[in-house]
Amino acid sequence: MRLFSIITRYAVIALAWWLIDSLILSSSASVSFGIAFIAGVSSYRLILRLIVLIIIAIIAYNHCNKIMAESEAKNWNVDETENAYYGSAESRDRSRRLVYYCLAMAKRYHLSKLEMDRLRTLCYCHDIGLFVVSDKIVRRRRSLGEFDQKLLDQHIEIGAQIVAAIKPFSKAAHLVRCHEEKYNGSGYLGLSGKKIPLACRIFRVALMYDYLTVPFNQQRALVCDEALNELRYYEGNELDPEVVDVFRRIMGDHFVLKDIRERIFSIR
Repeated sequence: MRLFSIITRYAVIALAWWLIDSLILSSSASVSFGIAFIAGVSSYRLILRLIVLIIIAIIAYNHCNKIMAESEAKNWNVDETENAYYGSAESRDRSRRLVYYCLAMAKRYHLSKLEMDRLRTLCYCHDIGLFVVSDKIVRRRRSLGEFDQKLLDQHIEIGAQIVAAIKPFSKAAHLVRCHEEKYNGSGYLGLSGKKIPLACRIFRVALMYDYLTVPFNQQRALVCDEALNELRYYEGNELDPEVVDVFRRIMGDHFVLKDIRERIFSIR
């Protein structure tokens, strides 16, 4: 649909130029508009028109190619890059849930469409660099020695470099590089507080909540209210208290949760 609108736009530009040139020619050469529109009076005029039309066609072709490349890169990003490491529907489902949570918070913060697109890219590509890390290290994340932790940390920079190399998503590379920063400054880069990009602070809250409700390993999954209360434990430590508060209010207003609470209270 987007390609069709672009082609239509350039076709209108070409037709408008042809009409304007015909009007100018009919007034200056004292010929009817119909003759000026069809014949162009002289062969030189026709050649000039064709050259301009070819230039417009080349610009339109390059524009369409760019849009198609972005679309292909996005499909590769979602369907191939994420699966290159995990190779399962689990990671896709987690990324989609993260997009849902993050965009809900982004709307509360009135982020621009461009910022939301970068946040969406972060949700899908945050762990793209994990293909260089042993599966055993990834699965044990919470109990790593110093050496293994350094190996795991490498995926952050590698992931950022990969995203930077994909032109349509290169602006999100900084978010990938900062996505594991902690509010108290104990993260990979040592950023703290508001120095951490807002998109990354939003992402950290969404990721923490999703890991609590859909654990990565064999830990017990928390129900929604339990997970929301658990987020308070990480306020000011790993998570931005303000973002946690925004997320808690969003989830508290969620009609599904409200419906569940009403049913529980009615049973009691």
